[in-house]
Amino acid sequence: SSSSSSSSSSSASSKDRQNSRQPSAWDSLKVLGNSLEIRCLAIMSLAQGLCNSLMEFAWKCHMRILYPSPADFTAFLGDVATWSGVVTGALMLLSPLLFDRWGWRGVANATPNIFLFGGSAFFVTCIVYQHMFGAAVAAGGAAAAGPA
Repeated sequence: SSSSSSSSSSSASSKDRQNSRQPSAWDSLKVLGNSLEIRCLAIMSLAQGLCNSLMEFAWKCHMRILYPSPADFTAFLGDVATWSGVVTGALMLLSPLLFDRWGWRGVANATPNIFLFGGSAFFVTCIVYQHMFGAAVAAGGAAAAGPA
């Protein structure tokens, strides 16, 4: 009697495995591709990565003007990394409250909005700086380079 129940549970578990087979990668991609929300998140993620790379390049180029010494520039980047970690940790702790207050969509839109407003302020400041001090910076760079 125990052997018959053992064989019936064994055949039941093999049937369960056959019925609940894991979907292939292609099946998973088709399901994800059919979801508007997933497609939007994928596009937003790619766009944020591209914007982040462009902003980081522009931002570091302008920081090199403010911190021409490699030691000062490296120290500044260390401070940025430290504060980035502090803010990330704080937001991780606050995330349940943020999701309760803003909802999933509001939290997902936070990064693009920060990029939009922070990036706009940064680029406007860069343009104003170039128009007001560009000639002086170029003349200072040429004077520092010495005669040709």
